Amino acid sequence: PLFPAMLLFHATRWFKDLNNNVRTFIARHLQPKTFNMNDHLVQQNQLGLGLFIIVRGTCSVLRTEEDQDEMKKITTLYPGHFLGIPSLVDPTDLTNAHVVADSEKVETVFFSHQEANVLLAKEPTFRIELKIERQRQSAITTNRRSLLTLDLGNMAGSGAGSGAGCGAGSGAGSGATDG
Repeated sequence: PLFPAMLLFHATRWFKDLNNNVRTFIARHLQPKTFNMNDHLVQQNQLGLGLFIIVRGTCSVLRTEEDQDEMKKITTLYPGHFLGIPSLVDPTDLTNAHVVADSEKVETVFFSHQEANVLLAKEPTFRIELKIERQRQSAITTNRRSLLTLDLGNMAGSGAGSGAGCGAGSGAGSGATDG
């Protein structure tokens, strides 16, 4: 999945806006990860692992409210969506939703927060870029409770809004919501 991931990577607004050294470092450290149907990419109230870019397949963003036992579907993620920006900013942030594979196989590429720390030591301005993207994604959530650890980025030109308050979207806003 690395070649399609690289195409998505370069087509995504946020990645295109990063300086060349940062883009090159991330591209060289992307790791392919495949998930089967119903596997969790992210579990609610767990530490974020890093940045995932969905290459093939779809995932559901689900959330369990504190006073309820059942999970509520927030949105669907498609190829080009990415999630995990907050774990790169602060690896101690807990995720606020589940991301579960909907397709038989979901192919992703992954950039760990450990690699992000190496990159931050080399390129301190990357932290500013991460914080700006995190704030941008928080601003487009529709729910007052921002689910920052599950931020998504968007493919350029893929819509005009993010998913229903989950910090989930894709580059300029995905418009791909289910709830």
